[in-house]
Amino acid sequence: MIVEILDHGFNRALFNTDDKEKQHLYGLSTLFNKLSLPLPNISEVQRTHEKGFNLFLNHYGCVLRLYPRNRDITKPSTYNTYGQIYHHRSLPPLGVVRFPNFNMQIMPGLMPYNSRIHTHEKIVQKDFKRTVGTNHDSGARNLGYQSPNHQSPKDLMLLDTVFVRYHKSTRDTEYLGKYADKIIERSEFVSDLQEAFYKGWVSNKPKEMERFWQKCRHAHLGGDRLYTGWLDEDNTILQTTNRVKGDFVQMSLDYDARLQRHLKR
Repeated sequence: MIVEILDHGFNRALFNTDDKEKQHLYGLSTLFNKLSLPLPNISEVQRTHEKGFNLFLNHYGCVLRLYPRNRDITKPSTYNTYGQIYHHRSLPPLGVVRFPNFNMQIMPGLMPYNSRIHTHEKIVQKDFKRTVGTNHDSGARNLGYQSPNHQSPKDLMLLDTVFVRYHKSTRDTEYLGKYADKIIERSEFVSDLQEAFYKGWVSNKPKEMERFWQKCRHAHLGGDRLYTGWLDEDNTILQTTNRVKGDFVQMSLDYDARLQRHLKR
């Protein structure tokens, strides 16, 4: 169940800056209240090249991704612009909400790819090139497996949705029509969580959103879904990425400490 929710009721920016304080996330407090999560500090999020951020949720085995929109929420993708499509070799989101100014995705945690152990990345890259005409962003550091129990070549996934360029081509729509069943099949391992997020968001009831997170926690503890692979510091690719993108392992630990206090209230 992959559903994108359009929400026009939250028209804020990702980051706020004023003369008296440094950049902060206070403007997102309403959003995080709806998510039943404590608002993170700016020092607890990993900034991304899309000018958004990732928030690693150790307790739930998920990653919350927020990134700015680059076009009108009501218009289809236009000539020579970048967009995102789902792919049968990409990680299925648990929930997607499109606001006027930015997008939000809740993504399952994965076990990061380790080139010292596997040589599967070229198989995935070839598949992207064949089906959508690009293997952009499918390098080894952007790949992962569902869990340690799923490490075959067919299990390897891109960590986020696939960027494609629309340029007088219908290749992306042709792909979606041809591979829709495979996209749905790829998301089956989290379909119950996708449904729970949808119910939690549209209900506007905190208990429903809390029920979604409880389901995530249960799936994470099961060890076969929602794997907190970013905490695996023995992975050389992860070590390099962590150094380049900031110490997001420590960021996740800092936020998790505050989340634990929030849950004990």
